[in-house]
Amino acid sequence: GYKVASIINDFNYRVALLDKIRQSGCEPLAVISARAHIHPSVHIGALSFVKDGALIDVNSYIAEACIVDNGCVIAHDNLLQPGVRLAPGVCLGSNIVIGTGSILGVGVSVNTGVKIGQHCIIGAGSSVTQNIPDYSVVEGVPGKVIGRRPVLRSNS
Repeated sequence: GYKVASIINDFNYRVALLDKIRQSGCEPLAVISARAHIHPSVHIGALSFVKDGALIDVNSYIAEACIVDNGCVIAHDNLLQPGVRLAPGVCLGSNIVIGTGSILGVGVSVNTGVKIGQHCIIGAGSSVTQNIPDYSVVEGVPGKVIGRRPVLRSNS
């Protein structure tokens, strides 16, 4: 249980696993709970997980290797780029973009039209009301940038 959960929550591992599965000639699937509510127009990418009680509304796009945890609410026309992790109870307004590899903590809310950059961490209970630059660490109500993550380097 725990070791598998830790691996699945690791963004770099999910991306590497996706590449290995594809190199083997297979196309990986998404895992979607039967107790999630997803509009038929929603796209959910390979190796993404949508857990119990999640609600995803019209025209939202969940890229590959994302996690939408229990009880998340995603309004219409949202974009989650690859590897985004939404902890339980995250609530997204509409027309939001969340950048690659960003993590939103338990109970985070994001106002309509906000763009969150790549590889950001939004602390539990925060309310994001304005755009957030790449590699930011945010917390509070309203959410404020309190730090920066180190820029990730590619091995290529």
